[in-house]
Amino acid sequence: SRERIAIELKKAVCGENIKVLAPLINSGSLEFIGIKACPDFNAVVKCKASLDLALFVFLYTAKCDVLLSLDQLKSSNKLKNYCKSLLNLLASPVPQNKAEIKKSLINSGFDIFSDYLLLRNALFNEDSSYLKTLLDEIIKNNEPYLIPHLKINGAELEALGISGKEIGKTLERLRNSVIENPLLNTKERLIEL
Repeated sequence: SRERIAIELKKAVCGENIKVLAPLINSGSLEFIGIKACPDFNAVVKCKASLDLALFVFLYTAKCDVLLSLDQLKSSNKLKNYCKSLLNLLASPVPQNKAEIKKSLINSGFDIFSDYLLLRNALFNEDSSYLKTLLDEIIKNNEPYLIPHLKINGAELEALGISGKEIGKTLERLRNSVIENPLLNTKERLIEL
């Protein structure tokens, strides 16, 4: 079954000698899931501490459609969403500062963004230590980047006379201001804004 193939493929990807898959790939045995070329085995090995990340790197560097291959393997929606987030991060410019990292965290979350930094190192041999330091500071200092992190909520905006769709738009605008300047995240400052 496809599910069984997925389990065995994951075991092989995170196994001791991933290169044993090369003859299987070269013979065309995995073409039914979109794998037509050997992946970058060295990049996969760099990521094998995380099964999901290693599988992503395997599929991504094998030059196949990652999401289509996951469909063929009858993968979980959780794994598909994880891989979709990594693909979106790879397609976006690399964040350069805390504000840009926070904007990336809105859609990806801390764990996926951390894996993204490992991924950039594995694929492009980039030193992501500076971005990792900024990410750690954001988490350690509880810097706001999501609407629930704001010191004001929809009910309070409604009491100020804002209603309907404007509540959501206002919260989003306030969040964007707080992403740029965390010191604005007080009820008084947010009401002023």
